[in-house]
Amino acid sequence: MSYLSTHKEHQFQNRNVLGLPGHVFGRHWHETKWKRVSCNHDDWSDEVLIRWPTENEIARGDILSDRPIVRINEEYWPISTTDLKKVERDSGFPIRDHCAKLVSESPTMPVILEWGCGQGKAVNDLTNDPRIRGKALVFAYSNTWYQRWNEIHGVKFLFFVKEHLPEYFKRRKLEVNIVFTHTALEAHVYGNDLINHLQALASIMAKGGVIVYPEGIRPEFQKIEDVFDIEPIRSSSDDWESSCKMTRK
Repeated sequence: MSYLSTHKEHQFQNRNVLGLPGHVFGRHWHETKWKRVSCNHDDWSDEVLIRWPTENEIARGDILSDRPIVRINEEYWPISTTDLKKVERDSGFPIRDHCAKLVSESPTMPVILEWGCGQGKAVNDLTNDPRIRGKALVFAYSNTWYQRWNEIHGVKFLFFVKEHLPEYFKRRKLEVNIVFTHTALEAHVYGNDLINHLQALASIMAKGGVIVYPEGIRPEFQKIEDVFDIEPIRSSSDDWESSCKMTRK
């Protein structure tokens, strides 16, 4: 049984699951067909946000509570153009080298996921690394779409609410080998929601798979020690706190 079908906060039928595959953009290097981000709306630029409706919106009766909604120009996230070099420096983790090692050691294409990809600059750097290009399945997740995704090749961009991530990868029978993030996962997901989401990510990760979490170890991480080995990473950036690495048991 999938995580989504038992998720108490948001129960919904498969027919209501946006993004499977309706909001998946771009392509992997070996694919010839791909879906582009829509640019046909004069008032839509970049900030098209998908989210769950609020209690007030549901109470008014004009929005269904069992499916996400899309809002135009609703939110602006200023850190959307970070390159991979800065992500590595701030996290203190050699993402590029780690992925290259996965490629060299795996009998199949490893699966790489950036959580909160912004305009895709970091993941574009990664998929164009000659050690990785065409040798891994690179995905980038965001709940905000960007037209600049159309300019990036070798990446599949996933645009839906975070609760859909496990179902997406399970339907495609893919196990994730590494998840990396920069000022996204730790900035937008808190408390029990964070723990639940990390447990959900664990359900789609290969044994030995890694989540690079750009903050230090939190007390509540004790709740996920049954699925992850967690160790600190010291960042090489003077203005950044230490990060941590979660390894799937």
